[in-house]
Amino acid sequence: MARPRLRQPLAWVAVAALALLLLASGCGSADGETSEDAAPTKRQFLREAHSVCYRFSKKQVRRAEAFIESHGLDPAEPDQREREQLIAAVVIPAAEEKLEGLRELQPPRGDEEKVETLLRAIEKGIRDAKARPEWLAAPTPAHEQPFEHGMELWLEYGDWLCGQAGG
Repeated sequence: MARPRLRQPLAWVAVAALALLLLASGCGSADGETSEDAAPTKRQFLREAHSVCYRFSKKQVRRAEAFIESHGLDPAEPDQREREQLIAAVVIPAAEEKLEGLRELQPPRGDEEKVETLLRAIEKGIRDAKARPEWLAAPTPAHEQPFEHGMELWLEYGDWLCGQAGG
C-alpha cells in the first residue's frame, strides 16, 4: 500500500516540473507579454510574408496552367486579349488573396506604417490592373505595369516576391 502513495506525489512533481519547463521555455516574457502579443522582428515578418507570397505564387501558376489549358490558349504566344483574360481570371484574384494573407500578419514593431505602405501599393496595383489590364499585359514607357511601384517598395523592404502581381 505504501507504494501507490509514493507514485501520486511523484506524479504531481512531474506535472509541476513540466509546468516550470513550459514557463521557462518562453510562453511569456518578463513584462507579461505573451508570444501571441509580441511583434515579430523584421526578419521574422519577411520570412512569414515571403511564405504567404510563395504559397499564392504557386497557386497562381497552377490556376494559370488550368486556365490556359481549359481555354485552349498557346502558352508560348498568347495575344493581348488572352493575356488580359488571364489577368482578370487568375492574376488579379491571386493578388487579392495574397493581400488578404499579408494583412493577417502582424508587422514588426516600429514598421507598422512601412508595412501599411507596402500593402497599399499592392491595393493600388490591383485597382490599376482591374481598370487597365492592358497595362499589366503589355506595359509601355508611357504606362508602366500596375505593380511596378509595389515591386520597388517590397524590394527595398527586403522581399522581391511580395511585390509581384500575383505572387
